[in-house]
Amino acid sequence: MNNTAIQTPPEIPNPTIPPSAPPYPSPNPVPLPDPDPNPVPSPIPAPEPQPDPNPVPPPNLPPVVNPDAVLLR
Repeated sequence: MNNTAIQTPPEIPNPTIPPSAPPYPSPNPVPLPDPDPNPVPSPIPAPEPQPDPNPVPPPNLPPVVNPDAVLLR
């Protein structure tokens, strides 16, 4: 067996980051504006229309037949 140590190549600095780049985050961050002391409340959504529990069929049309009903003749 060969007992020689495995040598790793030296670290190569990343060429895309210049050494003079400021650290992240910036030491002087831009302060966020204060929240509005009087925020406008969101409008209350209108309730969804409910179907009429007792619908009245139009007078010139035949009454609606339940399609799930079994017709026996």
